[in-house]
This record gives sequence, C-alpha cells and structure tokens, in this order.
Amino acid sequence: MEEIVYGLYNELDKVGVGSSEITMDFVIPLELMSEWERCGLISDYLARYEAFSFDDQELATQVLSTIINELLENAVKFSTDKNKIVNITIKHFGSFLSVEAVNNTDEEHAVDLETFVSKLKKSTPEEFFYEQIEKNALAQSGNLSGLGLLTLVNDYEAKLGIKIQKRIKTGYDIFTMVLFFTNNFSNS
Repeated sequence: MEEIVYGLYNELDKVGVGSSEITMDFVIPLELMSEWERCGLISDYLARYEAFSFDDQELATQVLSTIINELLENAVKFSTDKNKIVNITIKHFGSFLSVEAVNNTDEEHAVDLETFVSKLKKSTPEEFFYEQIEKNALAQSGNLSGLGLLTLVNDYEAKLGIKIQKRIKTGYDIFTMVLFFTNNFSNS
C-alpha cells in the first residue's frame, strides 16, 4: 500500500504556525481499552486547557472534548501494539483549531481505513454518513466503521484529514485530523 492522503493533510503547511499548540503522547495501557472513561478524562483535560482562551469556555470545552475523545478512542481501538504511543496534538490558528491523533496499526486495519478513505473520495462526508446509517438499518448490524468521524463532520462542520503511511519495519502510522472553525466560541 502506498501512502494514502485524504482531505486537509498538507493544506495546513500553507497556513503557517498556529498561535498555540499542545501535544501529548500516551502509551496505550490495556486499561484504556477496558475503561473508556480514561479516554474521556484525557479528552476533558486537553479540552479544558485549550478552551481557556475562549469567551465561551463551557461550549469550547464540550466541543473540544467530544472531538478529542472520538480521535483518541479510535486511535486506542485500532492500535495493534498496546505498548505503542498515541499522540494527540491540538493547534490553535486563531479562527480555527486542528486536533490530530497519530497511532500505529496493522495491515488489516490500514486496509479497512483505506477502504473508508476510498468511499469518502467518491462522495461527500455527509452523503457517506447517511449511506452508512441507512446501510446499518437495512443490515441490522452494528458495524458502522467511521461513523464517529463522519458525525464530527456533520455535527461540527469539521474538515477531516486522514493519512496512512507504511512504516519501515512493520505496521502503518495512521494520522487522523479534524479541523473546525471556532467563531462560535468567541475568541478572547
């Protein structure tokens, strides 16, 4: 598999340096898989830290926590080596924020994500979102891969970026980014 890039990756290079950035690395303990609340605690912490710069801190915290939690849970869920690091980076560019999660996975999950990206390239995220919901309702299955990411796009008018890179030795690095405008938070 060659490098796969979807959405806004490589576009932020044109924007320049953000006004603030926070990055945290997490070694994925098994407790994060069995105790999802820990992902929520991490998400809430990062959201509160970043929301401090907005007038409506409560709304900013709620939105940021939801977005960070979705990316963190996906990174944890699809990481194959539980001793690998998951990286979360939040960059504030004034009128918008980007949240990025980076994790390592195996070929099976990378191929599944490549299929997801291929479907996204053929339709809009909104169309794909409704298609996935309809497909699930008809099949009565619980397999809604990617629905959380698509929900972020629909609910928060976020832009999505995904990059899949083959590692030199084994596995794949997965980069997932959500970018959204902060005008509803009223920057202070």
